[in-house]
Amino acid sequence: MHHDHRKLAIETNQRTWKLLENPARTPAESEEMVHAAHTSLWHWLKAGTGVNHQRGVWLISRVCAELGRAVEARHYLDLTFDLTRANKADLADFDFAFAEALAARVSALEGRKDFARKHYADAKKLGDALPDEEDRKIFFDQLHAGAWFGFKP
Repeated sequence: MHHDHRKLAIETNQRTWKLLENPARTPAESEEMVHAAHTSLWHWLKAGTGVNHQRGVWLISRVCAELGRAVEARHYLDLTFDLTRANKADLADFDFAFAEALAARVSALEGRKDFARKHYADAKKLGDALPDEEDRKIFFDQLHAGAWFGFKP
């Protein structure tokens, strides 16, 4: 059976983001969000690049963090940093900013406020340095959205 893996990766990524950005999502939609993120990554592994792999793993960690699933969020965050190092030459500037922002969020979830503060400051610095105005806006909108588990930058 032939699948258009790229098309399915994009569709499930977009579904994940739609659910992630919905503060009124139901418990069933939260589970769907986890499955959609994993499904998107699986399809990217079939049709994408190392950049897609890094971004797909990042999204799984972000979803797990939003849901308060610290162990899973940390696992995929660590993998995100491994893939960030491995694909450094191919990633966009915003990928580094988003990785630091995720490290801040996961650290906040884990109750590690000092690490959260450090990663948040690094993320903000990287975000401020983004050359594209639209990328900066998207980055800071995402940085300020979602659960921060009592962490106040």
